[in-house]
Amino acid sequence: MFREGVMLKKVDAELGVYVMVECPQCQEPFNLLDIKNLTEEDYIYKELLPDDEPWGKEQWGEIVECPNCGYKMLIDSVVW
Repeated sequence: MFREGVMLKKVDAELGVYVMVECPQCQEPFNLLDIKNLTEEDYIYKELLPDDEPWGKEQWGEIVECPNCGYKMLIDSVVW
C-alpha cells in the first residue's frame, strides 16, 4: 500500500515489438524485423504500424527468405 511521504524507487520498463514467422520448410521461427531490406527506410514499420490505420496487414503479399534455410515464402496476413 502506498504511503504519502515515502520515496518510491524508480524503475524502467522495456517495450518490445516483433513480427514472428515460422518457416514452413525448416519450422524455425524468425523475426521479420531482423531482415535488413524490410527495415530500410522504416518500410516494415510504415506497412504494419501505420499512424492512420489499424496495426497489422491483411494480404500483405511480401516475399521473404528464411534466414535459417533460405526458403522463400509469401507473407499473407500480419495479425495484431
